[in-house]
Amino acid sequence: VFEYGCGASTLWWAGRVREVVSVEHDGAWYEKLSPRMPANVTLRHVPLEEGDGYPRAVAAYRNRFHLVVLDGRERVRCSFHAPDSLTPDGVILWDNSDRSEYGEGYRFLGDRGFRRIQFTGYAPGCIDKTETSIFYRDGNCLGI
Repeated sequence: VFEYGCGASTLWWAGRVREVVSVEHDGAWYEKLSPRMPANVTLRHVPLEEGDGYPRAVAAYRNRFHLVVLDGRERVRCSFHAPDSLTPDGVILWDNSDRSEYGEGYRFLGDRGFRRIQFTGYAPGCIDKTETSIFYRDGNCLGI
């Protein structure tokens, strides 16, 4: 799993997959979470001020990922780099996908053959409904 934005979900993924690579833009948050991460998590601090460093962070790894999670900053720009870092059966999970400002990213993925499933409901600690989407292609690792 490659994850833009770290937090509770990073720990959740770490308990379920072999390896999690997560990038975080906020230095204070990174410092707070780093000591809590298990051995199968690689956590990197990538400030937004470093040009395209944050959106391109996924490309820094030779290994490809079964799942790229968009749950941090600059999600549209991150979505432009995610497909090239997926395994052939890889999928993209886009958190808070009910936000209209992400439309350019949805169109980009659609133009590259991804289909979308939307899940709507209440997230922990939230009083309003939110949405998470999975972008997938045929023959994906989720079997959908």
